Amino acid sequence: MNRADSTEESKEEIDTSALKKLVLNLKEKCLEIIEMLYFKGYTQTEASQELDIPLGTVKTRNRSCISQLRKNVTLEWK
Repeated sequence: MNRADSTEESKEEIDTSALKKLVLNLKEKCLEIIEMLYFKGYTQTEASQELDIPLGTVKTRNRSCISQLRKNVTLEWK
């Protein structure tokens, strides 16, 4: 591994750490949806079935949580 590769790898680790921090600052319901959809690979339909909530609720919650995550990112990196 050369120095450029090492530097790039460090940047990725920092970005991942910052992302985890932002995600963990979300409310529990948001954390649950984000984890299932984006980290575990569930579809919205699968998440709906697993959580036993309507598909529309999953979609609305996902949209709301991503919006909150965007706000957190904007505030964090201003």
